[in-house]
Amino acid sequence: MRPHRLAVAGAVALLAAALAPAFAGAEAAPPPPAAPGVKALAATPLDASVVVNGYEWQMSNACGTSNGLPTGGTSNGSPGLGILEAKGPGGGDAFDCGAVVWVGNTVVADDDGTVDVSPSGGDTVVTPSTQTIGGLHVTDTYRVFSGGDTARVLVTLENPTAADISTTVAYASNFGSDTTTTIAGTSSGDTGFTTADRWLVTADDPTAGGDIVNTSVFFGPGAVDVTPSSVSTAVFASAGTQGAMATFDVTVPAGATRSLLFFQVVTGGGNGTPNSAVVASAAVWDTPLAASSPLLAGISPADQGLVVNWTRVVAPPTTTTTTAAPAAAVGVTPTFTG
Repeated sequence: MRPHRLAVAGAVALLAAALAPAFAGAEAAPPPPAAPGVKALAATPLDASVVVNGYEWQMSNACGTSNGLPTGGTSNGSPGLGILEAKGPGGGDAFDCGAVVWVGNTVVADDDGTVDVSPSGGDTVVTPSTQTIGGLHVTDTYRVFSGGDTARVLVTLENPTAADISTTVAYASNFGSDTTTTIAGTSSGDTGFTTADRWLVTADDPTAGGDIVNTSVFFGPGAVDVTPSSVSTAVFASAGTQGAMATFDVTVPAGATRSLLFFQVVTGGGNGTPNSAVVASAAVWDTPLAASSPLLAGISPADQGLVVNWTRVVAPPTTTTTTAAPAAAVGVTPTFTG
């Protein structure tokens, strides 16, 4: 458990004290103008907490590390965007900073202290400002779905240059279960985390989690362009180094965009729901997503075809005259209930 937990109430509670005007009556500075092609953000100060259907997701821009990397350092409150904590009806302490993204050796962070928090149907979408890293325009978009137990992280990499850019993308979470972290199950059916595992379920108890139970989803089933080049259960330290990290090698062609898609699910807790039941429910992620899936809400069919860890952006060569299916047609819609 991280010592500086945030206590936030309300449907969308904004923790703005640190960014309040220095003296009474002062006007807050307007947000900086957006760069060409970049969405203008509402002046909503970080940190922010989103509460949906009894689940609370605490977003923070203080998930950076002492060495600037996803491993080997300590979470020290420096800039770095992530999910500080998630809790639900059965418990909390899901993360000590989770769903944090590194592009190359640079953590993705909000660079102006504001974030856009907007409703989208029954969902809530958190969008920070776009950051330039290694020549790429990088945006993390966090979406909490209407059921409350599932959050999606969409990492968008836009290459405005005339040359291809290759980089690594690391997705890392430190779990609040700390030294009692147990791998309850994986997509390969065992309790070892390897590059072949699309998803991972962890808890703080081998039978039924006292803390809320985490399901981390790293890539989709079937033929996809990019799968992890490495994985680890040791990440940056925050009351322990226990967590999960997957690193991907990504090339963004000149003038093009590529994306990666991750999901976090929290459920159970209070030593109620057996871990085995959570693992069984995670099998929903073994079914490809349809272009019309609610889990792809807000991503156009064309943009779905650019998500390298969930589809084939470039169809493999064919020796027939049959027209290849569009890349965005990626399977059958699962129904998830947490």
